[in-house]
Amino acid sequence: MDLFPLLLDTILPIIIYIFAGCLVKYLKLTDTESAASIHRIVYFICLPSMMFISTYTCDLSQAFDVSLTVFLASAITITFFSVTLLVPLFVKNREKCGILCQGLLRGNIAAFGLPVVLSLCSTQESAKISLSYACIYPLITILAISGLKWFQGEKRAFCSLIKNAVNNPIAMGTLLGVICNLIKLPLPNSTVRALTSIGQISTPLAFMLLGASLAAFKNGANRQIVIPYVPLKLVVIPLFWIFIATVFLGFRGGNLFAVMGVFAVPSAISSVSTAKVLGYEDVLSEELVAYSTMCSVFTIILWIIVLKLTGLC
Repeated sequence: MDLFPLLLDTILPIIIYIFAGCLVKYLKLTDTESAASIHRIVYFICLPSMMFISTYTCDLSQAFDVSLTVFLASAITITFFSVTLLVPLFVKNREKCGILCQGLLRGNIAAFGLPVVLSLCSTQESAKISLSYACIYPLITILAISGLKWFQGEKRAFCSLIKNAVNNPIAMGTLLGVICNLIKLPLPNSTVRALTSIGQISTPLAFMLLGASLAAFKNGANRQIVIPYVPLKLVVIPLFWIFIATVFLGFRGGNLFAVMGVFAVPSAISSVSTAKVLGYEDVLSEELVAYSTMCSVFTIILWIIVLKLTGLC
């Protein structure tokens, strides 16, 4: 396993995207209003296209690891309710609570976790893990958006919040992809290629927007939140779930790497666009993505080394 080339191949494009965004800001090629419009394009067009293609092209008939999928779904749900209850005890600003809870729940699985995990596993394990990830994407999206709406002060019943979250473009793209897959709806290759291209725009565009917004970071304004967030996101939460998976469920090998790929990865770049579209203006979401992404380069190496040296993988 060539770990350094693998991480370089995963991280270097992200760094280039962010640098390009900084260049856009420096050259004054965009303004706040234009950036907000691009965020809406990412949220309403690019991300739904990506999720549609991901689920439409996935082989749902293939046997997959039920125990892994159920564990990941359960762990994500428990994490959501835990952070939603605990974070307000330490952070009093509701807007920051919503952003922080989303950051702790929503990891950059597609652009960071999945490529790393697949490179570490066999072909058979990779197929099962990819299918498990495809199953939990909608759950993560629904819970994250429900949490954001809850902290915005919506006092409706939780079921109503879930219903509202399901109606968001990303979840709708996922659901439509699953339906088209199940009914075996034939789409022309040109259509699939076009939607794939649109979906592929989302990651570089979102990271460029992040780079363009770096100049807006307030000097140390959110350090009391960011400093504890990074180890909590990249070390504490994944350590807890890897421990549970190892000791109580007997997970080993690819399944443990799959757990790592969900919980030990930086905050999802899509969380920035989601927060902004839902009316969250604070730069905290961008800081969480930026700092967790930078630190994850080192923590993910440590996680792989630990799992390898202990003989668990």
